[in-house]
Amino acid sequence: CRCEDGARVKLLGAARMFHVPGSYSGAKTDAFAWTQTREGLELIVPLAAGAKGSVTYAARSLRVCAADGPDASPVLEGELNEVVVVDDCVWTREDAPRQLCITLRKAVPAVWARLLRADAELTPVLLDGRFGKPLEGAPSAEPAKGPKPKMPQSAVVPHLLSGLKGTTVELTAEQLPPVAVLLIRDCSQLTVRLPPDATVVKVSADSCDGLTLELAGRVTTETLELYKCTSATITAATMLRTVQLDECGTVALTYLSASHFERVVQTNVSALSLHFLDASELELQSGLATLLDLSADPSRPEHTAGLPVAGEQFITRVRPQPAGTGAGGQTAAHGLLTEHVRRLANDFPSTQREAREYAERTRVNLSLLGIGAGGAALEVLTASKELTNEERVRLEKLAADAQAEVAAAAAAAEAAATFAIELATRVGCKKGAGNAAFSSGDWHEAAVRYTEAIALLETAPSAAAPSSATAVAADAAAAETLLALRANRAAAFLKLGRYEQALADSEFALAASPAHAKAAFRKGLALQALERFDEAIFAFAHASALEPSNGQVSAALRMAEMQLRRKRAQDGSS
Repeated sequence: CRCEDGARVKLLGAARMFHVPGSYSGAKTDAFAWTQTREGLELIVPLAAGAKGSVTYAARSLRVCAADGPDASPVLEGELNEVVVVDDCVWTREDAPRQLCITLRKAVPAVWARLLRADAELTPVLLDGRFGKPLEGAPSAEPAKGPKPKMPQSAVVPHLLSGLKGTTVELTAEQLPPVAVLLIRDCSQLTVRLPPDATVVKVSADSCDGLTLELAGRVTTETLELYKCTSATITAATMLRTVQLDECGTVALTYLSASHFERVVQTNVSALSLHFLDASELELQSGLATLLDLSADPSRPEHTAGLPVAGEQFITRVRPQPAGTGAGGQTAAHGLLTEHVRRLANDFPSTQREAREYAERTRVNLSLLGIGAGGAALEVLTASKELTNEERVRLEKLAADAQAEVAAAAAAAEAAATFAIELATRVGCKKGAGNAAFSSGDWHEAAVRYTEAIALLETAPSAAAPSSATAVAADAAAAETLLALRANRAAAFLKLGRYEQALADSEFALAASPAHAKAAFRKGLALQALERFDEAIFAFAHASALEPSNGQVSAALRMAEMQLRRKRAQDGSS
């Protein structure tokens, strides 16, 4: 989001974050300076007189030029330390002094030790709020003199290991912050040991090769996440109930005790081996190639109903009941069950087995209700000697009809549930692809994927009678998903400069949910781009009423008011 040039644009608050307690130091150079809160950061880049400069950013990249022209060298360019929310970022040019003001919203609230991943790490200092008074002047990379302010004990602090090669790191309790998330990134042939006396909240590794984790200390969330790691070996001597593996190569996971394990969730993992030192019968070999073979059989829980294995999510757990029914083979022999994860209509993750078992548990037991031949109620009624043969026949027919009606309703409900699962899975895939494309800055691809998901929802036939509870629940969930998709597509259309379409999608979302603040804001942006400034002001005012503390909305409202005044002045109207 950008506010255009002009000496008239006196909007210091338009792009700069409002002052709130909890500001931390960043760094200052001759070319730029930045400060931060846990929620966002503010970057100031001085400009020469008459220079416009330019700013380009994506979810994890930033490029800033202080000079103009195609040959201008950037003063800042590279991969950001963490992900930012592109929709909630804004920049402006200001006069007196002439400068670029850039506000970036962090996707995950945290204090950054550097702006770009290529920068050297600093020690952020709390500038104001609970631990001290505001410091005068620009931020500095130099820490303040005196004792280092302590972080709040409740604050989760990342403990980052980055760029290490061919070494071993042992993390003692003294080295770790009180509440630490262990982050390991871009490391090669690294061994990390967490001894029994050390504690971390979670362990997460990204883009590593030859990573070895020896976890004996406490992991409070009992969660390990690996993303784009080409090879990793993990030994767990502690509770590690959930392991999430995404886009990885070869992963070997060993538990000292099977009681420490609950589930492994994998997506696009080339090869996965799972071992238990106290339960060899639970060992498992999995991964893309194995799943591809198993998914071809519709009787198996790994079956993906025609969807490709690549990009799909699979969960491996200890079999809830002794093997002997359903899918057999390798999974049954090892006592572990690997299943394709499907999304229900409300986006809740489930599996085909769980959906089937739920339907079975909730199915009406006709004999217990006394309906049908042999039912208790029918037996009592027909036992009466006062009934004639004709009355008994009529009563039995009524009971049989009732039995058939209930059975048909149960079958229809099961069919509707299956249909809802498959539809939600297909829509979820399209929506996820759209979100990924948007995050990477491919606005056109994002719009295409959102449109495909919308088409699936708008053209899907009903799988149950309109009055059924299943249909009502499915329709409500589909309407909520459609609302999110239209709001997301509005953001993509704004990036593409297709303002009329962005306006239509925003208005659709607002009609369905008048309290949708993002839809109101995007409607305002579309109207502003179409130079319908008076309408944009109303849209921004609506968004501001929904989110009074959103500085970006307030800035856009002031900008629209200024643009309307300027337009009226140019038109000669008051």
